[in-house]
Amino acid sequence: RRASGYLLCTPGCWHRPSLTLFQVYCIGLMSESFTNRLRIRFFKALLRQNLEFFDNPSNSIGALTTRLATEANSVKDATGTRVATVIQVGGWNGRRLIIAFQAEWRLALVCVACIPFIVIGGIIQMWQVTGTTKGVAKLYEASGKTAAESIENIRTVASLGTRESVL
Repeated sequence: RRASGYLLCTPGCWHRPSLTLFQVYCIGLMSESFTNRLRIRFFKALLRQNLEFFDNPSNSIGALTTRLATEANSVKDATGTRVATVIQVGGWNGRRLIIAFQAEWRLALVCVACIPFIVIGGIIQMWQVTGTTKGVAKLYEASGKTAAESIENIRTVASLGTRESVL
């Protein structure tokens, strides 16, 4: 009898991980497609700019290519697995609250009273991560700008044939 009870539980155990895998796959595919479209549109917008736009030091080739790479990846990170996690956690917590209210309503009310503190903690964490990400993006942009300028200068030195005197 005990074995038949375990056998009835087995399909439920395999059902949830397979749905989670399918959900993560679909959302990952969606975010990759969205990121690709965003990169293409950003690149097309760069090609439509006037020449004066590129004269600005903050719009150098290195800065723009770094911005193209990092900002699109930031959008991918925001729309990919994080969305899947929010959907899963929201669904799980909703089911847990329903079960808690059915089992013991007073304990469920205590759990509901804690939700605003959890949300406020999440918002504070999001602000901290966003502030750190903006600072890192500026550093990546500066390093990309420097790398592009050094590659340009290496080409100039090589084309002039003065490599031995510079090195």
